[in-house]
Amino acid sequence: MLEVGTGVREMAGEAVSGDQAGYWYLAHGDLLACLVDGLGHGESAFQAANQCLATVEQIHTHPISEILQVCNEELRNTRGVAIGLALIQPENNQLKYCGVGNIRATITGHHLRKLVSIGGILGCEPKVQRPILTVPFEIGKDSFVLCSDGMSADMPHSMYQCKPLYPNLNTLIDELLCQWASLNDDASMMIVR
Repeated sequence: MLEVGTGVREMAGEAVSGDQAGYWYLAHGDLLACLVDGLGHGESAFQAANQCLATVEQIHTHPISEILQVCNEELRNTRGVAIGLALIQPENNQLKYCGVGNIRATITGHHLRKLVSIGGILGCEPKVQRPILTVPFEIGKDSFVLCSDGMSADMPHSMYQCKPLYPNLNTLIDELLCQWASLNDDASMMIVR
């Protein structure tokens, strides 16, 4: 079974974070992973991110492209979000990914690959037409990492693979948030291995 860790930190001086994370176990050992960054910070960003996750929760068994379309419509009354959405399929040794906005996605381990998120704001797009990337992903050899723009892009990829030092992913993510998160923005990350 895939192991998942998540961490979210609000910007200094804020009571809530506009960054949120969610994941859902599906049939055949598949996993849908979602990292959301509400535009800006504070209560309005928090509400947009939570509304997005609630929408994904309702339709998490649907194809990624449909999830993005529905979220885009449901978020029209919000300030919008950036989103990274991945379907990990262990039986097929593959991962399907689509990102809108400034979410960074990386596969590390046996395969090292940065996955591209396409510019935009979910909830403000006339229509969401983004390519769904399909890439190799091997359980036990690879880790999948999602980060919001509140995490430094300078964080080395080797940090994601610290299993001997951090057997618990949430502990690892807490440490990475302390070391690599900006104080001037909300920050979040998710690791799946």
